[in-house]
Amino acid sequence: MNAGILGSGDAGRKLGDGLIEIGHRSNWERAILSKESVRKWAERHGEKASAGSPGDSAIYGEFIVRATNWSGTETPRWNISS
Repeated sequence: MNAGILGSGDAGRKLGDGLIEIGHRSNWERAILSKESVRKWAERHGEKASAGSPGDSAIYGEFIVRATNWSGTETPRWNISS
């Protein structure tokens, strides 16, 4: 299945690693589109991983994981419908 991961921190990365390890494909949202760590993560996992906007992750995912800190959860800084 394709997982869309919202949240570009350590929790999102670990979730993506684990999901890929058990056979899923993951798109890790990078709210800061230039965030180098997210790009490197996607490159390391090859075709099983990608990085994109929050909207990309929401569209990509057959299921969505929200892995944001509390301030990002309480007051989202992005709109996944765009």
